[in-house]
Amino acid sequence: MKWIILCVIVAGAHAVCENENVEVCAFDPCQDLTCDVEEAQCQPGSCDPCEVTWMADSADVTAQCIAPLTKEQRKMKKKNHRRKFIQKKLGMRMEKRKQWKQMTPEEKQAAIEEKRENMIETWMNKGNEEKVERMREHWAGKIARMQERKEQVAAMTPEELKAFLEEKKARKMGQRKAFVIKKKEKLKARKHIKKQARQDKRRGEGQE
Repeated sequence: MKWIILCVIVAGAHAVCENENVEVCAFDPCQDLTCDVEEAQCQPGSCDPCEVTWMADSADVTAQCIAPLTKEQRKMKKKNHRRKFIQKKLGMRMEKRKQWKQMTPEEKQAAIEEKRENMIETWMNKGNEEKVERMREHWAGKIARMQERKEQVAAMTPEELKAFLEEKKARKMGQRKAFVIKKKEKLKARKHIKKQARQDKRRGEGQE
């Protein structure tokens, strides 16, 4: 009887959902959750199965069970979300790098050209013809430089090739460090602007 009532409640809730195709959540949203309200039971949301709803004697007590997060909890939640995002991006990057290493030179060249054409198409749709011309000029010169470098590398002795690769690795490491430093400075400046905006908002509210 309890399951029949629950199905009726869920079916009624689905009737007012904006998205009619409600999918099953990939994890159990009620796992390890507790509530101080007596006889409160956790249930997946009817419209969003990954959200939870707390019911006690057919009454919705979700607001009493889910207390507002503290400042430290919000910071920790944001930090965890950021860490998961970075891990996902790194995983995708490592997978692409693995696929790249398995590709033949012809496949790599085809992939580069496809990516370049997609970028050109995107810029043309946005009306950035000057940017497209600059990119084409840059790539025309880059292809010639790459061909010249290949010929130079083919003519190198093993000692010269080793020194060339070490120099290339050091140059890339330097570029990477400079990129990271620049990104950190941008992030620091963005945080400072947001902090200043919050302080200005608080001052304005205090004066009112």
